[in-house]
Amino acid sequence: SPFAEAVNGVGREVRSVVDAAAEIDRLRRENAALASENTRLEERNRSLEALAVENEQLTALLAIRNSLEHETVAARVIARELADVSRMVMIDAGAEDGLEIGDVVVGSGGALVGRVTELGASAARVTLINDPASTVIGQIVSSRATGEVAGDLGGVLVMDKIDATQQVDLGDEVVTAGISLGEAIRSPYPPGLLIGRVIDVVRD
Repeated sequence: SPFAEAVNGVGREVRSVVDAAAEIDRLRRENAALASENTRLEERNRSLEALAVENEQLTALLAIRNSLEHETVAARVIARELADVSRMVMIDAGAEDGLEIGDVVVGSGGALVGRVTELGASAARVTLINDPASTVIGQIVSSRATGEVAGDLGGVLVMDKIDATQQVDLGDEVVTAGISLGEAIRSPYPPGLLIGRVIDVVRD
């Protein structure tokens, strides 16, 4: 009887070790499966986030397109040129998409970005409005006063040649004037495109 009990005890311990090993193996397989599922869900979540961003961009583009009376072409910025003397970007649309030299480029909210200055078949170079060579006739919305908005490498725009009798206040919105004097003199920019807001005023 003592010998039988000892043998049974050993048998129970062996079964316990075998069961524990089997349980550990099962838990490892479940853990691997859960890790794989977690990775799949993380990838799907990243994909959904990317789609959400793209959807927001497309919605914004559609809103801009609907707000303009002109034919538009959607394009992405594919390169930036931030040289010491210029401010330009490359976009992934060109002559094959119907673009022409001088076409106006707008961004988020319909704000003025610049103009197409060089053109290829499937890409174009855009000179930004903060390029020193860029000049736009702007109009202060509140007073209808006009002036020249010139680019500056520092990032801000400078609007000058405003009639000294006009009141200019901080926060005033500035848009493209789009001045046209018949067919002979016509602004290259359509009227009403947002240029920016006044952040400083100096009376000369």
